[in-house]
Amino acid sequence: MTTRNAVAERFNDSLTRCNQNELFIKTFYQRFLLADPEVLRLFARTNMQQQETMLRASLYMMMLTSETSVAKGTFLSHTAAAHDHRQVPSYLYDVWLECLIATVAEIDPHFSELVESDWRTTMRAGLNYMKSAVKFD
Repeated sequence: MTTRNAVAERFNDSLTRCNQNELFIKTFYQRFLLADPEVLRLFARTNMQQQETMLRASLYMMMLTSETSVAKGTFLSHTAAAHDHRQVPSYLYDVWLECLIATVAEIDPHFSELVESDWRTTMRAGLNYMKSAVKFD
C-alpha cells in the first residue's frame, strides 16, 4: 500500500524534475491556452510572466493542500475566490489537470503510470475544493 508520504515524495521529485526544465510552465500554458476557447478568453489580459510564477508556487501549495487542511483553508479559499471572481467554470479544472498531466508526461524523464497517479492524487483535493467553490456554473 502506498502511503501519503510516498505519494508526496514522488510528486515532489517529479515536480522538481519538471521545474529543472525551463520550458515546463511555458509548455503547460501553451497546451492549456489551446485546449478550450474559454481559456483564451479568461487569460486575454493576463500577465503571463506573473501567471507562470504563480502556477509554479501553486503546484507546491497543492501538494501541501493534499496533506493538510491548514493550506486548504488559507491558500485555496483565496485562490477559489479569485477564480470565482473571474467566473472560471468548473469544467476547466478538469481541462487544466489533463493539460498539466500531458505536460508532465512530456517533460519528466521518469514519468510513469505511478507518477501520473501521484500527480492526480496530489491535485485531487485542491481541484475538488476549487470546483465546489464555483457559484455560477
